[in-house]
Amino acid sequence: MFTLPQASTLDVEGATRENPIKLPDGPDGIRHVDFKNFMKALYPLNVALTLSLSKAEWISVLKLSSFWYFLSFREMAISELERMDELTSVEKITLGRHVKISHWVISGFEELIRRDEPMTKEEALVIDYETTFSLFRIREMRLRGSVQAGAIAKNLERDFEWELENIRAEEEGYEGVVEDIPFEVSQEVPCSPVTEDLSPLNPLPHEEEKRRCEEEARRLKEKQEFEELRRKKEAVRRREEMMLREEAMRREKEVKLREEARLLEEARQQEEARQQEEARQQEEARRREGPGNEFGWGRPVWTDPPTSSSKKPRKGR
Repeated sequence: MFTLPQASTLDVEGATRENPIKLPDGPDGIRHVDFKNFMKALYPLNVALTLSLSKAEWISVLKLSSFWYFLSFREMAISELERMDELTSVEKITLGRHVKISHWVISGFEELIRRDEPMTKEEALVIDYETTFSLFRIREMRLRGSVQAGAIAKNLERDFEWELENIRAEEEGYEGVVEDIPFEVSQEVPCSPVTEDLSPLNPLPHEEEKRRCEEEARRLKEKQEFEELRRKKEAVRRREEMMLREEAMRREKEVKLREEARLLEEARQQEEARQQEEARQQEEARRREGPGNEFGWGRPVWTDPPTSSSKKPRKGR
C-alpha cells in the first residue's frame, strides 16, 4: 500500500473490497476487536467532550495507540483506566509490560505481595513462574517480618532491575516523540493569498510580497525537514542506547550465571572429594580392625592352649 509509484489504482490495498488493507495478525498482531474499539475512539458516533468506553474498549485503545504512537489517545486511555480503577493486579502487570508503563508493573507486584490470598496457578501462568517465585520470596519475607512494608519497593527494584530498566527506557521513548512539531512563528506580517492582479498599477510591491512568501515557505519547509531529520536521529540514538543497555545487562547476567555455575560446580566437586575421603577413611578403619569385622563379630581374641603344668592332679581311689 505504501510503495511508490503505484502500478495501478485497482491493485492498491484498500481500493476494492476484494483487496482490503491487511493488518498484521497473530499473537503479537492486531486483533479485530482491538481495531474496532480503537475506531470508536478515533471516530466516535456521538460527539461529546469525553469518550464513554468500557474497560475492554479502553484497553484496546491503549494497545493500538501505543503501537501506532497516538500519544494523546495513549495518555487518555491510561488516565481513563486509572480513573475507572477496575484493572486487576495481573492486568496491570501484563498491560504494563506490553505497553511499557512501569508504575503499573510495580503497582501490580505490590498488590500481589500485600494481599491476603496467595497467587493462584492461573495467575502464575500469566505472569510467568520466575516472576511468581520472586514475588513469593518477597511475600514470605514480609510475612516473617524480615522485610518492612516500606522496603517492598526496594526489593522489587532489585529483583526486577533488568526488566524495569527496559520498560522505563521504552517508556521514555514515548515521551520523547512529539506529535505536532512546534515552529517559531514569524513576527512578520503573514502572507496574504497571492491572487492574479491584472492591474498594471504598482506591480513591484506585489512581486516583492510574492517573493517574500515564497522565501518564507521555503524556510518553513527546510525547518520542517531539518526537525523531522533531527527527530528521526534522536529516535535512532535512543534505540541504540537502549539496545546497548540491554546488551550490557544481558552480558552482566550471563557473567553472573557463569559465576553461579562455577561456584555450584566447585561445591559439587568439594562434596564429592569429602565423600570419597570419608569412604577411604572408613575403609582404612575396617582394614585396621581386621577380618570378620564386616560380619559384626568384632576383633578376634586369641588365647594360649593349656599347658601340662596347669592340669590338676587326679585324686586316687
